[in-house]
Amino acid sequence: MNKTLRLVIQGLIATALLGFILLPGATAAAADGPLAVTETPTTPPTETVVPPTETPVPPTATPTVVSQATVTPPAPTATTPPNNPQPTAPPVVSLVKQISQDRVSIGSVVNYTLTVTNPNDTSVDNVTVQDVLPAQVDYVSATSPVGTVSFDAATRAVTVVLGTLSARQEVQIVIQARVNANASSASPIVNQATITYGTTGGGTTSNQVNAELVPGSLPATGVGPGPREIVTLALILGMAGLTALALYDRSRKPEPQEQAEIIRD
Repeated sequence: MNKTLRLVIQGLIATALLGFILLPGATAAAADGPLAVTETPTTPPTETVVPPTETPVPPTATPTVVSQATVTPPAPTATTPPNNPQPTAPPVVSLVKQISQDRVSIGSVVNYTLTVTNPNDTSVDNVTVQDVLPAQVDYVSATSPVGTVSFDAATRAVTVVLGTLSARQEVQIVIQARVNANASSASPIVNQATITYGTTGGGTTSNQVNAELVPGSLPATGVGPGPREIVTLALILGMAGLTALALYDRSRKPEPQEQAEIIRD
């Protein structure tokens, strides 16, 4: 009820206000004819559409390619190596040993030949050869075409001082020795020489040579002949016996009975 009354009162007040506003026009219209109520069209409220604010995108900066200057490294400067002489390998002098026979007997004389060779293109100084003789042989002599030769009986050493050998020079040393009673078939006679040369004390040894004592030549206190020597001796004695028998048959005169049988035959 109150709500309806309130609406009526509001309508009356609105009508009164409208009439007050339109009163001049309404009087003139009443003189001309019935009052025409002009309805003023109500313009609907215009909705203002606010476009979304676009955030300006800053332009992408195009990187500027700056041409880089090509840096050419400086050419290496050729350096001259210091004039230091390179160390050279020390020269090598060879020593080869030979023996005249490898089967000897008590009292046999053997020759040891030592060949010294300088294969280098330059000379070699201070060349010395030394050969210590084994106890089974006795020193007889030693010869060399150059240098000096000496023998030390206490050390049994033959020393040959050759001095300087020129490039490609070869020297042969010959040592003579006699086999003594110390030799035995159980121990071969072994011999080897040494050589020193140069200012730095270079040196080397020769090859080793051996001599074997023939068993049949041993002294009475030694070992007797072996099987091979016994067979050889038996063959020699057998051949000698056959030869002597043949000579005897040819030299003797036949008996008279043997002569008759020979004539009858």
